[in-house]
Amino acid sequence: MKIVVALVILFSLSACSTLTERMAKQGTRELVLEPVFVRATPEKPFFAYRRLNRMTPVLTPSVVVQGNAIDGLVAYDRKRGSLIWRLTIENGVEGGIELSGENIYFGGGDGLLRSVSLKNGALNWSVPMRAELLAPPTLENSMLFAQTGADV
Repeated sequence: MKIVVALVILFSLSACSTLTERMAKQGTRELVLEPVFVRATPEKPFFAYRRLNRMTPVLTPSVVVQGNAIDGLVAYDRKRGSLIWRLTIENGVEGGIELSGENIYFGGGDGLLRSVSLKNGALNWSVPMRAELLAPPTLENSMLFAQTGADV
């Protein structure tokens, strides 16, 4: 029994030294994650209970767009983290965004379906839907499809 234990220890040590030698030859690699920027999306601090950021952010090579459930939509410069524009929408944006070219399409908690310029947040148009949109609209063959919380 002592011989088996001694062989296991010897084998373990030789495997570790082989692994250590291999890592020394290849150079050790270390994974380091650094946050580029962290931002709160509401314009003012919000301390009441409500899930603020249910919407999936929209990422382009240069812009991050994020909605919140309180007061609207914001766009940040992806490299610097600086605010590009803010669009105030009553009851926020939770359903998501459809991105097409330089425009984004989304429904707000105020029951309006909107098209906004990704570049500057300027409103292109809006259409009343009579209920909030809980999912992102879908753009297909120049037609925009949207479903409201009233299942319309």
